[in-house]
Amino acid sequence: MPFFNQVEHFEKNNMKNSFTPTLPVARILQIDILRGFALLGILMVNVFGYHASFYNFGGFYSQLSDPAQKEVFRWVIGLGADKFIFLFSLLFGFGFYLLYSKPHESEAVFSAFYSRRMAALALIGILHIVFFWAGDILLMYALLGFVLLGIRKWPTTALVLLSLFLYYFIGIYLLIKNVVPALPDPLSSTSNLSLENIVDVYSHGNYQEIMKLRLNEFVTFRNINLFYYAPKVMALFIAGYLFGKKQVVQKVFDLQKIFWIVALLFLATGLLFFFYGETWTAATMNPESAAFMSFSMAVYETGNVFLGLSYFLLVLLISSTRFGLKILYPLGFAGKMSLTNYLLQSVVFTTLFYGYGFGFFGHTNPSDFVIWAVILFVIQVIASKIWLSYHRYGPVEWLWRKLSYRNFR
Repeated sequence: MPFFNQVEHFEKNNMKNSFTPTLPVARILQIDILRGFALLGILMVNVFGYHASFYNFGGFYSQLSDPAQKEVFRWVIGLGADKFIFLFSLLFGFGFYLLYSKPHESEAVFSAFYSRRMAALALIGILHIVFFWAGDILLMYALLGFVLLGIRKWPTTALVLLSLFLYYFIGIYLLIKNVVPALPDPLSSTSNLSLENIVDVYSHGNYQEIMKLRLNEFVTFRNINLFYYAPKVMALFIAGYLFGKKQVVQKVFDLQKIFWIVALLFLATGLLFFFYGETWTAATMNPESAAFMSFSMAVYETGNVFLGLSYFLLVLLISSTRFGLKILYPLGFAGKMSLTNYLLQSVVFTTLFYGYGFGFFGHTNPSDFVIWAVILFVIQVIASKIWLSYHRYGPVEWLWRKLSYRNFR
């Protein structure tokens, strides 16, 4: 019996007719591996964010004088930025489906449970923003989780159309803004502070000074979060939920030969967009055209779709082989504790980079902290394995469940 079917068989025969946490043996192993893989990718990208400012992220790295360091930035951001958030968001929607498909007493019971779950996640996200990092994704996930709860019964066709609209919303909005210039700038995150001032605060400031700057960054970044990231994340929540409803993961396992071809075609197409997307955009449309930015964003997001889905399929397919599972299996330990590990990554790297810690901000090459990111993740995998040998959940996962389930110990 395929692993996915084993999970379904276990839940149907062992779950009581009430809403309780999923036992570890009922988890889908490949999903934990996918989540761990996404967590590694997010860290590889976020490490650049910990070492920069949201006021002018590109400005921190456009000034690199070493061509080799510029290439490190180009490759990591080009193949990672938005692709791993794509994957993580897809998995969040899939996770919602797994929770919703479990036996529960009534729709009202599930809604109350999931509302508590999202409220708890929002609280964790707020604390993350206030005390550690403005690049938090948890608060947005929590708020959009309420939206997903509200539309879960919509017809599949309506959900597909809504997902497509939201995913390409930024391009549509930019077209409308050309007609109505008074609309808010969706990509604005400017500040009166100079790059030198920002580097000085982050590398030499005390905790209170850095917190003030961080909160100001979060507020300044609100338009990008609201008009760009939130619609895209919501689109992927819906897609992940539909993946669950339509048993996409099971179909990948059942039709591996076909999906290997699909995955490799998606990967090749995504790489073509990575290497030539900007060239195609400039060749197709006049850069001075009012619609150029809208078209450019559409091309960029299409490339993200191909790469993001190729990552999703390839990890599933590789982990479905005996050798591949042996290689990727350790990722599952980090994936089971993804919330704890995500927050720990912020704690570690803000301590390394910020003035109240080691103050490495502005004094480290991209290649160095990419190496640090890999080292930290390896440590997290080992630590997660050890922790899970004695506990069913990670510490933050335990707290999240404690706040979500009424009868959780």
